[in-house]
Amino acid sequence: MDKQYCEIVGKSQPMRPRAEYLDLAKGIAVLFMIQVHLMELFARPDVLNSLIGKISLFLGGPLVAPVFLTIFGFLLANQSYSVPDLLFRGGKLIMFGLLLNIGLNFNLLIKINTGIIDVNQWEYLLGVDILLSAGLCILILMTVRIFFKSSIFAYLITALLIVLFTPYISSLITVNTYWKYPLAFIGGKYSWSYFPLFPWLAYTLVGYAFSLFVKRLKSDFEISQRLKLCSFLLSSLSIPITAFYVVPNIVDLDRYYHHGLPMFLWNICLISFWFWFLWNVENEYSNMQPFKHLKWLGRNVTFSYAIQWLIIGNIGTNVYKTQGLDELIVWFFLVILAVISAIFIWKLNWRSAVLICKQ
Repeated sequence: MDKQYCEIVGKSQPMRPRAEYLDLAKGIAVLFMIQVHLMELFARPDVLNSLIGKISLFLGGPLVAPVFLTIFGFLLANQSYSVPDLLFRGGKLIMFGLLLNIGLNFNLLIKINTGIIDVNQWEYLLGVDILLSAGLCILILMTVRIFFKSSIFAYLITALLIVLFTPYISSLITVNTYWKYPLAFIGGKYSWSYFPLFPWLAYTLVGYAFSLFVKRLKSDFEISQRLKLCSFLLSSLSIPITAFYVVPNIVDLDRYYHHGLPMFLWNICLISFWFWFLWNVENEYSNMQPFKHLKWLGRNVTFSYAIQWLIIGNIGTNVYKTQGLDELIVWFFLVILAVISAIFIWKLNWRSAVLICKQ
């Protein structure tokens, strides 16, 4: 809810200040997300396997889905949601995720049902993407917070246990029956299980714990200093020392989607440094137009996510792995333009509807 919305609907209460460095992180993540989706679906194999392709996969890794889910957990803890609110939000995300699976694969589904392409459509209709994962995370957090309350330690230990047991859970629940479709939401070695609860719930739990930690600090200065100290201690040694082991796994999509403790810890170290860095960028350059635009994009992250997938998913069926680097660059700017245009149109129509309802 932004200031303009408050003016439209007549709300006079001052809005709580946003953690705008998180909006900036989401906005940058949207750009990284679009480029990696184009690389995965559009790029020729020689481009995907090149150094440029590896860099693209890396940029679309730790600073995208882990950042989204960590911020998601942070925002859940930062608001006083009731159990009905959480049930509604979780159910809405799950329903929206399932509908988006239909929408982004609509072209593919037509080709499957007309016999042009022979693949299992259920693996696309039930693909465990990040919206579905987020919806399930809400339902689980709704339960565990009853027991954990405000214990930062409990959330962090649970997150570590989840990623520690991810390899064992994946092996245990990998089956060749129809149970594989619901089990893919939990984990397992399934090609359509992109963001299962094991390990991705762990990032939401860490974000939730981070929010509880921030609430206990007395000032923005103290938050900044603690972030600086944590990011320095976590990243100064661990990131460069372990990069040789973790980075090759990040650019391997199967290992990335079903990673264990080493990659999780590395991602958390990188995210902590990234948040501290963006905190300082926000404090120094918040009024610069590029950062304002990125924060605006970050505030519309869910809508951006849906639009870019509807475009990339349906076009990707026709141009699957046929595009060179030059074409990928053109596609990137076209998709960005389409996403921005769609957000403007959606917000304009939404605000017009609110004004009409008031008359």
